Amino acid sequence: MRGESFDPHRPAVALPAVVPSALAVTLALVACSDSRPRVAADAETKRDAPPVASSDDRATLFRQVPTRAAIQRTLNELVEAGEAEAGAKKILAALGRMNLKTGVSQHEVWRTATDGWLVPIETKTRLLRNFMVIVEGRSEDAVIVGTRYDSNRGGAAALLEVARGFTALSRAGWRPTRTIVLAWFDGELGLGAWVEEQSTMLAGRALAYLDLGAISGGPITIERSAALADVVDSPGAGTGSASIVPLARGATAFWHRTGIASAQWRSDGTGEVETTATDLARSIGLAALHLADAEHVDLRYDGLATAIDADLRALGTSFDRANLDASREILRGLLSTAPYVPTPRCDQALLSAERAFLLADGLPTRPWFRHVLLGGTRTGDIVPLPELADAVAANDPSGIATALRHLTAALDRLNATLSDCNR
Repeated sequence: MRGESFDPHRPAVALPAVVPSALAVTLALVACSDSRPRVAADAETKRDAPPVASSDDRATLFRQVPTRAAIQRTLNELVEAGEAEAGAKKILAALGRMNLKTGVSQHEVWRTATDGWLVPIETKTRLLRNFMVIVEGRSEDAVIVGTRYDSNRGGAAALLEVARGFTALSRAGWRPTRTIVLAWFDGELGLGAWVEEQSTMLAGRALAYLDLGAISGGPITIERSAALADVVDSPGAGTGSASIVPLARGATAFWHRTGIASAQWRSDGTGEVETTATDLARSIGLAALHLADAEHVDLRYDGLATAIDADLRALGTSFDRANLDASREILRGLLSTAPYVPTPRCDQALLSAERAFLLADGLPTRPWFRHVLLGGTRTGDIVPLPELADAVAANDPSGIATALRHLTAALDRLNATLSDCNR
């Protein structure tokens, strides 16, 4: 048995991009010569579009685009293509038919092959190719929507429908307030390599990351971080009967490494993949549309204090939480007694708020994970309050004290950031 592992501590080496970049200086998102969507030339996207002056009009037009028939055609092409490289060509061809300029972000990463006992037996480099489409907004702040095309054909097909929906909106004269990036990643390795390379840009510009996870048909699950609760849970989000739960297994490097509010759409079970993929494309596209077009940054931390309470109760109460409780009550007071004042200053504060929970040096013994609210334990599980969970499991008083200190400091940083929204 042979497996692959990505060493996130080894920096990815960016190779020359296929297309010269026009946004490298400002966005540094991806090599792309002209990122604005153009009118598709084929009959598939030629339609008379209604005016899109209001958010309701835009949502209505977008909902009409992803269809089961279109998803099925694309999915059949990707399945027939077989291997990932052939599937990648199909994705590029589909984007070309929409006249969308596609950037190719290339990375060289280390690959370690192992035997059945996970003993390294071979190490060499692997070339990864991620495909990006940038829907250029009036602001450089960005909403990123991504999937992995190597093994997730349903997600790749659904994201192509999202791209087609945004193309239809562009034909009707729409340009988003914030930039939207659509990304087809070369597996988890490609996603991680791009996040590592673009970490500085992401920390300053990324509003949220929305992920299309595995699609197998059947019930839809949406995991979301606390800041995206209003966007995902609202009736207008198009989530229908989806099961909405806190972010857990859907967390990616966007969350763990750069502290970006995240959500993942996926389906587990049996059913018609085409129908499920269509529903997911509509739902995640509407969420991206809302985040990109909202007048002000729509991230909210109202439920965070309550969520932390629940996570602490699950770990037990056999430790001194006085300082942490005080910081948490300050947060609760900020959010309940003084509502957000929508201003550019508040927008900037909300854009960086999630980064308050990052540890500069990462979690002890596993520095790739940096987020104190959700991350990997020493046993490899993704759990809430990972540093504290490890210390409690080991009955380590010193570790518990350190973890509580880190969590308290993170809440204090968040309180200081959110105070800009109450002035």
